[in-house]
Amino acid sequence: MTASHPYVNQALQAAASPSEYDALSGAKQVCRRILDKIPKHGRAPAALRAPQQQGSEAALPQEADEAIDLFRQGRLEEARAEAASLVARYPRAATMHNLLGSIEAGLGHSLRAIGSFRRAVALMPELLEPKLNLAEALGEVGRQEEAADILARATRSHPDSADAHDRLGAVLQALGRHEAAAESHRKAIDLNPRSAQAHINLGRALSALGKVEEATRQFAKAARLESDSGQAFSCLGAGLTGLGRPRDGIKACHRAIELSPGNAQAYVDLAEGLEGVGEIESARQCLERALALKPDHAGAHSALCGLHRRAGDEDGFRAALEKARRQCGEDDPRIRFRIAQLAETEDAPLAARRIAEGIPDGRLPAIMEASRLMLLGRVMDRQGDHAQAFELARRANDSLGATPLARNLDPAAFLRDIESLTASFAGFTEKPWQDPPDAPSDAPVFLVGPPGTGGGFIDAVLADHPSITVVEEKPMVARMRALIDGPADCERLEALSPSELEAMRHAYYGELNRHAGSGNAGAVIVDKLPLNIIHAGLISRVFPSAKFLFAAQHPCNSVLACYMDDPSLDAVTANFLDLETGATFYDRVMRLWSTYRQMLHLDVHVLSCEAPPADRRQTVRAMLQFLDLDPSYLLIERGTTRPGWWENYREQLEPVLPLLESWARHPA
Repeated sequence: MTASHPYVNQALQAAASPSEYDALSGAKQVCRRILDKIPKHGRAPAALRAPQQQGSEAALPQEADEAIDLFRQGRLEEARAEAASLVARYPRAATMHNLLGSIEAGLGHSLRAIGSFRRAVALMPELLEPKLNLAEALGEVGRQEEAADILARATRSHPDSADAHDRLGAVLQALGRHEAAAESHRKAIDLNPRSAQAHINLGRALSALGKVEEATRQFAKAARLESDSGQAFSCLGAGLTGLGRPRDGIKACHRAIELSPGNAQAYVDLAEGLEGVGEIESARQCLERALALKPDHAGAHSALCGLHRRAGDEDGFRAALEKARRQCGEDDPRIRFRIAQLAETEDAPLAARRIAEGIPDGRLPAIMEASRLMLLGRVMDRQGDHAQAFELARRANDSLGATPLARNLDPAAFLRDIESLTASFAGFTEKPWQDPPDAPSDAPVFLVGPPGTGGGFIDAVLADHPSITVVEEKPMVARMRALIDGPADCERLEALSPSELEAMRHAYYGELNRHAGSGNAGAVIVDKLPLNIIHAGLISRVFPSAKFLFAAQHPCNSVLACYMDDPSLDAVTANFLDLETGATFYDRVMRLWSTYRQMLHLDVHVLSCEAPPADRRQTVRAMLQFLDLDPSYLLIERGTTRPGWWENYREQLEPVLPLLESWARHPA
């Protein structure tokens, strides 16, 4: 085993500084021996140069060599004993106290290390390295304010030290003082433009300020300066993903892992990119790998909790959060936010509010902070404070709209694509193609609807029915769509050859088997992804016998649900950062659906997801008959709906009511 700890770097470089002991020992020679014994030691060359300037040429006792050798071999207890012996012999030698502190830190004796570093500082207050070591040791035991004070004084006494400015910035960053942190890192870069670490640290501060474009440029500079830095490529990958370029982010993170296989953060950053391209299981595996490397990685724990929650896996969410609390405690704001989310899930809104309100502003990443505001808004909604609930949602959406990811999305382009699809079908008066006589008759059922559709009690019936398998929010249709170059408009769909149609069915079922397995013979497969409504033309072309369940609810409920929902930014959801663009998106989707129904004669059953309790039995019976299932199965106790919820926000919805109420009169 080879010992490695940051304090060794500082302690060894401190040999370059004069003291009572150094005047007799020759710091220059110890640094030469360091280079001989640890050839890749990065800081020894700087330490070697300094004694030449200071003129210290005496011999260093061999006992110091023994301590260094023992440390290098991982024999830390023996190294500590040697260093303690040297301190006893030379009690006023600052560098010996500094070295002993480094070894104590390597042993995990943080308080002893702090004591040794304090003595080194007291003996030679003009030395920089013991101050840097002391600040780092204080930071590791959570005493960041003390560390910041020491480093601020170090930058005043050593204004030309890039290292001091950079470390001060790192501590300020930990304290949430992101602007001040960025300023310190900029000073470090001014003093040493080729410091990759300073560029990385500046990028992190800028990321915390929401300046992801600038941050990513800093990470790219760091990667150019140190092309073998796994840390630089990991940060670059996270930045690219944050800019809406997850595939580029994934590539950078893979490079980071090649360079530093033990870098847990690289796996966390890779997981974010993988989730961005829909590779949820791969993302989960990356987070598990990160936690295997660093079991107390709060960011990885939080990300894993979020992954399970977004997938609707409540048991997985609970288990992941329990593990996070066990490994990390509850001090990290990200873990506390996940605890608030669990409280909301478990129908404890007051506890969720108390925990979420206790997280200081600015301590969460931007998207997580928006989620916190949305959570508080939902609690306010339940408590009847609708004005405050809407205000919290507005703040959350405004902050999301200002993020680099939102600025790099083009929601209007998605809207134009929908309008183009509508126009391509609107020119026909009858179905534009003939269905092949050998088309399969065992197509899945597609549950579709406009954005914001919630199934309520219908979801419970589908999930509980023994003859139904629900596959929720999975990309089977997307796999088919990916086989078409360009728009899937009427002309292109009409031109699809039998072999192309067969390839699409193969792609669909291949993806379906990934998520539902192959043990569902005889079951009715319900593909539940409401926004597949946009691809109903493609679905009808590939599966001519497909049945559609249209989940109908009041359009104001749908749009408002999207506006006040947890943020998940993409080209669709970005339309709902504003009520007016959200209402327009709803209108365009419904126009396309109406055109599909008119031209393609789709087999559709309209579900009233907001049916009052007295009507639910008949609603479920009609749905099961449409699916050719036994209508005697009428478990409808579970699941809730809020038909008139939007009325609480009538004032806020006033500008879009005329557009949406036209669809309320003609829901399907």
